[in-house]
Amino acid sequence: MSQALQEKGFIAAFKNTLCNNYFNTKGRASRSEVWKFSIMLSVMEMIISVIILTTSTEFINNVFSAIWLVAFIAPTITMNIRRLHDTNHSGWYLLLFLIPIVCVYPLYLVYFKNSDKRNNQYGVYPPRYY
Repeated sequence: MSQALQEKGFIAAFKNTLCNNYFNTKGRASRSEVWKFSIMLSVMEMIISVIILTTSTEFINNVFSAIWLVAFIAPTITMNIRRLHDTNHSGWYLLLFLIPIVCVYPLYLVYFKNSDKRNNQYGVYPPRYY
């Protein structure tokens, strides 16, 4: 595997999640892919929000927020499920986000825990593309 292929950045990780894994809950997602997608999504949202807030009405801001939520809720959930698979946990752990205080555990699993370096029931160890 070439060095260039292994060192894809934020845009490649974002594009991979949106184009190739929009509704995909099978397989695994690396920790770096999750971080890069989350950071890219946050930066885009901040930039677009500043533009909309400074140039439009509250109604347009609310419409944009609803469209943004609908557009990005599915890939965010599926990416987090694939990340839980990467740590050898079921995607159902994501439901723990709904319980106050307990939600810290899946947050740790998704954003901070190292990948399971072996092949597991959810797939092979992901190559470090992202």
